[in-house]
Amino acid sequence: MDLTVLIPTMNRHEYLARALEYYKVMKFDGYIFIGDSSTGEQLRKNVEMIDLIKETESLNIIYRMYPNPPHLHDGMAVQAMNEEVSTKYVAQTGDDDFFIVPNIQKSIEFLEHNSDFIGVHGKRIGMKLRDDEPYGDLFQWAIYPEQNWIKDNALDRWIDYTQHPLSSQAWVFYADIWKRAYGKSDQVPCRYLGPEYLPCSMQAILGKSKELDFVSSICQTGKLHQIFDFDKTPLFDLINSALWPQSIQVVKETIINAIYSLNPTAEMLRYVEHIVYGEMWRHIAYFMGQQYHRRFKPEEKDKLDYLRDYEGDQIMIVDPDWEFFEDFKPIYDILIKDKPYKDEVYKELTILTEGVRK
Repeated sequence: MDLTVLIPTMNRHEYLARALEYYKVMKFDGYIFIGDSSTGEQLRKNVEMIDLIKETESLNIIYRMYPNPPHLHDGMAVQAMNEEVSTKYVAQTGDDDFFIVPNIQKSIEFLEHNSDFIGVHGKRIGMKLRDDEPYGDLFQWAIYPEQNWIKDNALDRWIDYTQHPLSSQAWVFYADIWKRAYGKSDQVPCRYLGPEYLPCSMQAILGKSKELDFVSSICQTGKLHQIFDFDKTPLFDLINSALWPQSIQVVKETIINAIYSLNPTAEMLRYVEHIVYGEMWRHIAYFMGQQYHRRFKPEEKDKLDYLRDYEGDQIMIVDPDWEFFEDFKPIYDILIKDKPYKDEVYKELTILTEGVRK
């Protein structure tokens, strides 16, 4: 498979091991590029695990270390990783997430037959485990809102992203587009802006992307050991950090120049500067308002945060009649692999779901 999956990681050995177990079970035949910023015992465990995998030749692993500092966030690590990517297509996934292997080829085939698109993805499912650990019982889940960047105008696509900022990093992109999107991550040391907001903005600007009707990724939310939790690190704190002024300036200039270069007139420059400034202000204000209400007005949380309003339950997501059951079952088997009652869980849920269907 002519695709590289990038997995930046830092001090989360169990999550990385869980992800690699899934790709091994699914016989993934593309490349997995691990960019490791771990330290101490976590680093030692990762090195031993990767050496063992390479000995068995069960996965095509590229493994590099990216210490922090100088790589202050995963965006800087990914930018460095991009220099070694040689495949035609690329995607990124968290060490705690799963890129659904059977559907990767569907994404590639779409791009091969639709030359006016630069990226493609399927549905994204968020899941929460009861104890917020790498393994255990499924507690909640949700399908994220649909996201398409299909407008012909680059500015309009960027506005669609910045007003509905779901990360595009788990999408399949042409590698050259992906590398351009991360071209200035090393100049944006502030978290969120450097590893996510700028590259996702650039991906929206550089071309059209579409959501197809299959699951492309399953991600775990609510993790106890999350490296950077946007819910716990308020944007208000980022704005007041020493890294913010340089970061926001580079982000703004990069976005403006990318859009303006498509129609380089003085009138267009003034228009783009005005729109980008306003939309970035709106974007920041939205997140600050959302985080304010989570912390100080929790009773209003449900009115503001559609991504955290899980609809569904454990019964449905392991129901064989659920349309995405075959995609999720190998992951669920790994999540509960150490549970002595695993067979009983399936037996009980089968009885329950049969009752629901009746």
